Amino acid sequence: MDWFKNLKVGNKLGLGFGLTLILVTTLSVISYSSINSMIQTSGWVDHTHKVIRVGESLSASMVDMETGLRGFLVTGNEEFLEPYFAGDKQFKTLVQKGAELTSDNPAQVKRWANVADMKKLWLEKWAEPQIAQRKIITQGEKSLANFKQVSARLLGKTLFDGIRVKLATLDAQIPKNNLHEKLLSNQALLALVNMETGQRGFLLSGVEASLEPYIQGEKDLLAAVTELTKYSDAYTKNVNEIRQAVSEWQTRVANVEIDARRDMNKYPVTIENVIADMTKGTGKHYMDLIRAEINNIVAAEESLIVIRNEDQKATATFANNFTMFGTLFVVLLSIVIALLVTRTIVGPIQKMRDVVAHVLKSGDLSSSVDCTSKDEVGESIIAFNQLINYLKKAVDDANRVIADIANGKLDTRIKADYSGDLLMLKKGVNQSAESIESVIKELSRVMESMKNGQFNLSLTAAVKGEFLTMVNNTAETTQSVNASIRAIIEVMNAMQQGQFNQRVLVDAKGDLLTLKNGINTSMDALESAIKDVITIVLAQSKGDLTQQITHHYDGELGVLKKAVNDTTSRLQEVVARAVNAADVVNSASSEVAQGALDLSQRVQEQAAALEETSSTMEEMSSAVKNNSDNAKEASDVAQKVKAKSLEGSRVMQQTIDAMNEIQDSSRKIAEIVTLIDSIAFQTNLLALNAAVEAARAGDHGRGFAVVAGEVRNLAQKSADAAKNITSLINESVSRIDQGTKLASDSGAVLTEINEAVDTVTDMIEHISIASQEQLTGIRQVYTAINQIDTVTQQNAALVEETSAASESLNEQSSTLSSDMAFFKIKKY
Repeated sequence: MDWFKNLKVGNKLGLGFGLTLILVTTLSVISYSSINSMIQTSGWVDHTHKVIRVGESLSASMVDMETGLRGFLVTGNEEFLEPYFAGDKQFKTLVQKGAELTSDNPAQVKRWANVADMKKLWLEKWAEPQIAQRKIITQGEKSLANFKQVSARLLGKTLFDGIRVKLATLDAQIPKNNLHEKLLSNQALLALVNMETGQRGFLLSGVEASLEPYIQGEKDLLAAVTELTKYSDAYTKNVNEIRQAVSEWQTRVANVEIDARRDMNKYPVTIENVIADMTKGTGKHYMDLIRAEINNIVAAEESLIVIRNEDQKATATFANNFTMFGTLFVVLLSIVIALLVTRTIVGPIQKMRDVVAHVLKSGDLSSSVDCTSKDEVGESIIAFNQLINYLKKAVDDANRVIADIANGKLDTRIKADYSGDLLMLKKGVNQSAESIESVIKELSRVMESMKNGQFNLSLTAAVKGEFLTMVNNTAETTQSVNASIRAIIEVMNAMQQGQFNQRVLVDAKGDLLTLKNGINTSMDALESAIKDVITIVLAQSKGDLTQQITHHYDGELGVLKKAVNDTTSRLQEVVARAVNAADVVNSASSEVAQGALDLSQRVQEQAAALEETSSTMEEMSSAVKNNSDNAKEASDVAQKVKAKSLEGSRVMQQTIDAMNEIQDSSRKIAEIVTLIDSIAFQTNLLALNAAVEAARAGDHGRGFAVVAGEVRNLAQKSADAAKNITSLINESVSRIDQGTKLASDSGAVLTEINEAVDTVTDMIEHISIASQEQLTGIRQVYTAINQIDTVTQQNAALVEETSAASESLNEQSSTLSSDMAFFKIKKY
């Protein structure tokens, strides 16, 4: 290896770097080829993910159609069909796009066609017939009034559309290449749709199990958006807005509609046909087929992802192994080359460094460097050895002078002959020895005085140049230090007594100036902070919570500022919420009081109407009883007609008159029954209104809601009894008409009266029986009216209690508002 050792340094480095560069180039070419292969495989994987996203979007469009259909079937409002039509339009686009993406896969293309066919069957067999049927269903059932009022609101659609917009904003924020985060965004959207689907399903069926998609969808939605925040803090704001929007939708729409549907389950519904069709499961059957086929498409693409991931993994493994072993080989070769270069270049330099280190460490200049190479390094070492020997002699002379000075012998000088810089070293050492001798003697005197605490002494040494400057600076330093120390002591004493306006005013330079400025700056910051805190506390004691510390502070003063501002802001928030709560309670209590007053007036009017009805029924009962007695008498007279044929004409005329009176009474009874039916209808409406007001009153209205329910039941029973009475009266009127006609015919054919006596007797007996039945029905109506009157009185008492409670609540909220008015806060 002597040939390599004698090469010039440039040739050695060129040979080593050249070999390394060739190997690195080879390694880079093969790595590039492997990476290019992985990029192609990744492109296919991305293509597969696009197909999967199309399948998931297709499923979401079907869910939108189903959601829009169910919303329309529940409400009958065609605005709820917007998701249905939008989903239908999007479905066609997505099927075409999916077929195009998988055009190289006949099996997948066939599956897309199957999905389109199944969707067509779903439309023909289920969706379109249901829409047509729902359009002709009447919406006027009284028992659905409350539910329709809640479910027909557009607030749910508005809030739900807002949630969709927020999810779309979050999805747009996610980079396109972040596939997993895109998947989480899609899962959140599907979970939201499932929540609405479960909620709408429950609104249709009323079965609690239908709420499972709603409950699970809420969990899945929160889990998806929570996991998104783990990838980037940038999503946190949108995620929090989505959570708040979903909570608002649940509070103001979903839970309200669910509670209304649960309340509706207590009473008969009027969309039995739609519910019966849904119970058959026709729509669910076709929808399940569509979901299954879409799942087959996604499953096929997921299997392709596994295969392509394995290919990508194999390529990555080859690239990693080749890169690792190739890099290891290059590193080993580089180490070998570096060792050779180090031994030929760095080795002699290392020896020279060791000699220099030995000289620096031990001060021994007798060492030299051994080197046999003939390159630039060897030549440099020979010159270095000569320099060391020459320096050794000069240093020995200077050491001798310095050693004598160190030993207190200040008159030793260098006397040998030198040239150049070493001559200057000789003169400098000798002159320095002389100046040091003079200055040290003078400084010894000054230091002795400073040791005794005297800083006002002056130096009188006969020196010049830097030594004179040093002497003067020493004197000035002692005076400046003395003045600064006294000024700082004065400021610290003032601060100890609670005075923060004192400052260090003495002139200073250098570190003393820095010390002065630092103390003054600290005092300024401390004084400002104390004043700001005092200002805030005084304002708070007067009820003003709008004041804030606006100055900037660092360190612990900054922490104090933040704590004071945060405390003030928190107090503002608490007071603001208390004020808002008081206003809301005050408004609500006023509405409850007004509602109770209106209800009280209606109950009083109802009680008066019931009293009049009761009086009328008593009169009618007496009239019917008289009719029954007359009918019995007429029957007795009819038995004597054969013996009193001469008086037949007169008796028949009386019978006809009696029939006319009965007919007039029956018509009056019919009018009274109609009035009773109207009263029952109004009572039912009042009971429904009372139930609504009780629901608004919350826990305080539960008892009133129970009473309202009982009133409604009694009103329903009254309506049913009125219908029965109407039927009886109609039958009685019919029979009376027949009797009147027969009596008239009997008067016309009085000569045949003997033959018709038996028939008249039978008719009179029927009239008597009908009169008895009529009397029984009227008594039942009278009893029902008395019961309604009792309940009405109870309602009046409950209304008075509700009014008193609302007035008390109003007084409490007014007191709270008055207390909070003491504080002054910012308006948001």
